[in-house]
Amino acid sequence: MVDDDERWATLAELVRYDMAEGKRTGHRDLGGDFIKSMIANYRAKAPDYRFHLTLMNGAAVAHGAMARAPNNMDMIEDLFTQQQCRRRGIASALIAYFDRELRAAGCDAVFLGAMAEEAAKLLYYNLGFRPAMLTRCWVKKAGT
Repeated sequence: MVDDDERWATLAELVRYDMAEGKRTGHRDLGGDFIKSMIANYRAKAPDYRFHLTLMNGAAVAHGAMARAPNNMDMIEDLFTQQQCRRRGIASALIAYFDRELRAAGCDAVFLGAMAEEAAKLLYYNLGFRPAMLTRCWVKKAGT
């Protein structure tokens, strides 16, 4: 679990990789200040919003978060695996862990936050998740 300054710094590095890949950002360079702000927001949500890192040979290669909700409709989101480590079952194991933890805590349903065009939707389907709603991101450039 991400619960100390060293792990938060490691999470920030993985978020940098995620942003550089560009799939969630529309290939926009959001800059270091944006990432610092994201990490600060993640930290502010703890302990209800818990991040976990996945290590391979001592190096962090993936992250994800689970969140408890007052209505027992809990959530898994902010999943990322470095490109060179994909298709090895890392995301599947992380999702399965979160699902077990949330269900053990008494949730009634687990939502998995994902963009409509995410390539991993087949993975989510194979893990027993079904689409509940379509999500799109909208962007408006400054000055328009």
